[in-house]
This record gives sequence, C-alpha cells and structure tokens, in this order.
Amino acid sequence: MTSRQVDHEVHACPDCGAHVQWCFGQAVDPSGTLAWSRSLRCPHCGTNIEEDHEGLPPAETRRLLQRMNGVWAVQLLNAQDRREAIKHLRSFVDLDIKEAAALLRSRDDELWIGTEVEANWLRERFSSLGIIVTNAEGDVDASANSITGGIARIVHV
Repeated sequence: MTSRQVDHEVHACPDCGAHVQWCFGQAVDPSGTLAWSRSLRCPHCGTNIEEDHEGLPPAETRRLLQRMNGVWAVQLLNAQDRREAIKHLRSFVDLDIKEAAALLRSRDDELWIGTEVEANWLRERFSSLGIIVTNAEGDVDASANSITGGIARIVHV
C-alpha cells in the first residue's frame, strides 16, 4: 500500500455483544486503487472478521477516520477551472449529477472534503491528468490558470 491510515475504536462484537477493539483502515494500493478495511478479533467468543473493500468507505467509517485523523480538503485555487475539475472529480468518486451540480453552484473553493488518504489519492488522480495539486504550503506558482497547468491544494481543515 502506498498511502495508509489505520485507526482503532471500541464497538460491540456482532456475535456476543462484548466491547472489542475494531481496526479501521484506508489505503491506496500500488495500482492506485482506493481501498478500506475493518477487522476485529473478539477475545470473548473467538469471532474473527476481516473485510477489505475498494472505493470510498461508508459514511460512518469515513467520519471515524476523520474524527481520529482530521478532515482534509482538496481546494481549487482558480475558479476558472471549477467546471473541468468537477467533471474529473465525478469520474474519480462517482458523484451523481445532483452532487456535481451543487458543487458547480457552490462558491466554496473546496472540491472534496474527506480523509487525508482520499485527498492524497485525488492529488494522484488529478496529477495523472497533468493537474497540479499541492500541499497548502506548496511552492507551485499560484498564477497558473488553466486546468492542465491548474492548481488545487490539499489542506487540513
């Protein structure tokens, strides 16, 4: 895995109800696939669960990862690039047309709010199209203004 985030939280065992530590993770594998997982081993009843999934985690798991590691945003620095960036974002994260339309109408500069792993995964996806995404402290020339040389940034919010 090229980028990885793992966290633990106590939840009930689905078999015996005992409070046990679940492990939640999110990563980008070497092929560039966004993935998430959760697992537990209950010392009370012996239940073992290991789940691995591709794509974005369910909302509850994303909130857990954000609560433990902070919320991250991919921000567009040039409003002229908004339409083109949202078009690409739709294909990356399967935004439906209503969500894309709401992003187009929004005056916020945030294209995506999620986990650090998701923000860095999106940076790589945009980069593969020649769209530069920097950290908030990045040293890229902020005067660039086309989507192929355009700039977005990742910030911890």
